[in-house]
Amino acid sequence: MARPLRPLLLAALGFAALGTAGMTSAAMTPASAQTAPKPAAAAPKPDAAKPDAAKPDAAKPADTLPGGATSLQESFEDWTVNCGLPGGRRVCVLTQVQTDPQSKKRALTIEIGAADGKSLTGVLALPFGIDLTSGATMQIDAAAPLPPQPFRVCLPAGCMVPFAFEGETLAQMKTGQQLKITTRAFEGGQPLAFTVSLKGFAAGLARLQALL
Repeated sequence: MARPLRPLLLAALGFAALGTAGMTSAAMTPASAQTAPKPAAAAPKPDAAKPDAAKPDAAKPADTLPGGATSLQESFEDWTVNCGLPGGRRVCVLTQVQTDPQSKKRALTIEIGAADGKSLTGVLALPFGIDLTSGATMQIDAAAPLPPQPFRVCLPAGCMVPFAFEGETLAQMKTGQQLKITTRAFEGGQPLAFTVSLKGFAAGLARLQALL
């Protein structure tokens, strides 16, 4: 089973999704459920032998990146692997960002945040002005279109479409040339088409799996 989906654009969001990841169960226990503290134990007699104090468990070492780096960015043709260490925890994603040549604004972002060799999960960010009820339909080259994927939410980075690929679809992503995305405009309902290059995707995905 694929791991839970991470939010899109972790760097842009300041890794906000990880802010509660370190909460302990004690911190989330209602006050009424907590037991009263036990009374302090009586001091040992002077002539009593002191048992060896139990050594506390060693703190779990923080994650690291290759070469001791604090961040990592590697390019694989049209894809990029980005890693960081927010809160000492390694987070890596495989991304492709497309920019409108006229406005210079980000037009599309696709991000893969979890992959285990058999499946992957990711998020697609499309620009505003889309009919969210139409969802987004993906198609790899000339293969049959996949079922429409619903939009989850719209954030400053764009309108988000979570997705998961496995089996034959994942194999097609590794060997394909283009991932085509179609949706509809909010005003007028005219079709909108986007294309994601798959050049370098297989190599970038292999690198992501090695880093996760």
